[in-house]
Amino acid sequence: MGKIQFIPYERAKKIVTGIVDEEHLTDSNRRIFNVYDRNGKSLCWFDAEDILKEAGVKRLDDAYDFILHSIPEWADQGNSEK
Repeated sequence: MGKIQFIPYERAKKIVTGIVDEEHLTDSNRRIFNVYDRNGKSLCWFDAEDILKEAGVKRLDDAYDFILHSIPEWADQGNSEK
């Protein structure tokens, strides 16, 4: 498996319109941060506990920029906002 490439922060700010704290679909005691574009399409998601720990914060609002720096290139495939 190759190294994950991330889209530039400025690009992420243009296409990401929401990051929502949600319950994991199959694991009821697990939280995720789901990343959405302007059409309501889910681009990717992150394990909430892992992201908060990596970012060194306790709330989603404080991890927002960290997440925008972590959007993988594959999440931007087919996005018409280029």
